[in-house]
Parts: sequence; C-alpha cells; structure tokens
Amino acid sequence: FGQGNEDPITSQADARDWVKKNANHGADGIKFFGTRPDIMEAALDENKQLGLRAACHHAQMDVAWLNGVQTARMGLTSMEHWYGLPEAMFTDRTIQDYPLDYNYRNEQHRFSEAGKLWQQTAAPGSDKWNEVMETLLAPDFTLKGAEALGAAHEIGSIEVGKLADLVIIEENPLQNLKVLYGTGAIKLTDDNEVVRVGGVKYTIKDGIVYDAKKLLADVKQMVQEAKEKDGYEIYQPGLR
Repeated sequence: FGQGNEDPITSQADARDWVKKNANHGADGIKFFGTRPDIMEAALDENKQLGLRAACHHAQMDVAWLNGVQTARMGLTSMEHWYGLPEAMFTDRTIQDYPLDYNYRNEQHRFSEAGKLWQQTAAPGSDKWNEVMETLLAPDFTLKGAEALGAAHEIGSIEVGKLADLVIIEENPLQNLKVLYGTGAIKLTDDNEVVRVGGVKYTIKDGIVYDAKKLLADVKQMVQEAKEKDGYEIYQPGLR
C-alpha cells in the first residue's frame, strides 16, 4: 500500500494525499494492497471523490484486516485475483489456518495453502455463502467488467456502436472455460467417449471475420519452420 510514496502511509491524511498524487500523475484508477481499515477507508473515499476506479489485491499478509465484502462496501470497484473472497465467507475465524512453517515468499507453499482456503469457509449453498455471493458478485460479468474499466461505451455487450470484437465458439464456456483455448478442451461424452471439443472457431476483429482454426494452423507452421531453420530442439530432462 502506498507504492511510489517516499514515506510510509500511516494516517488517513497520508492516504488521501497519496491518492491525490496518483490522480495528478494521470491515473484513472489505483490498485490497492492491504492496510489498516481506517487508512483504506480514507483512501477509497478520496479515490471515489476524484472519480477514480479502485482494484485491490487483498494480500494474505493484510487480509485479516479487511476482506472483499468489507472493501466493496467502502467503495472498492473490483477485487483482484480472488484473495479476500474466501475470507469473507469465514464463520469461525478471520484468518486462514496457516501451518507453523508457512513461508509467504515460497510461491508453491503460498498457492497450495490458498487452495485449501475453501475447506475453511462456509459451506456452498449455506446462508453465509449465499449472502456473500449476492453482496459481492455481479451476475452480468462482461458488462460489469467493462464498467469497472470505464470502457462500457466500447465493450461489455453486443450493441450497435460498440467494438465488433468477438470470438465465436460452438461450446458453452460457462460449462468449461477451457473451450476458449485455441485447441479446445477434452470432454467425456454421455457415451463415455473422450473427445476434444471447442476452440475458438472464428475471431471477429473490427468487424472482420477471421478463421481462427486456420490462423492457429498458420502459426503452428511458422513456428515449425523457424525451429527447423535454427536447428532448435526441445530437451526435457528424463525423456529420451
């Protein structure tokens, strides 16, 4: 919190001054990290008064102070990653259960422990779970995301006058986001057969339709030719 400031942010006045400095440097939004509740509240209030948007990475070192619901009520526009969400669903604690040898600087350690967070939250479908979902998450993800970026006049929905940038697929990405991969995703059919489905079929950029499958094949060929030209070989230890 307070990146770019010469001195630590230790008061509400410091927080407001820091936000103003960012605005004066041309920022149209600020990414926050955790800090004391009173300082965060002052910063978000000043941020809102100046017409800026606000995102926050509720870093594990500070998330015990404020979770995603609490900062949203203070005026936060969007939550980065997902830190702060499971903490908002705790019913018997304010901080996750850390092992004694936990090392925040060890990414594998940090991510593996983060993955266990959901075992410590309210049960899916419970009153607490539903309360957080209804309070924090916007159901219209594309349009609300565009609004959070201040770009709803160009993107976020299919309307006359907005950018004609689309991807066309045959599968339902709400069932599996991996169908948006260029190569699609593996699926088990009702007949117990493993098949590959999805993959972007057409890409529309500025209203121009491109065959995404053909583009992918062209790129694959270009990479293969470049490897052959340079004599490039992939070596993976343990494989012959």
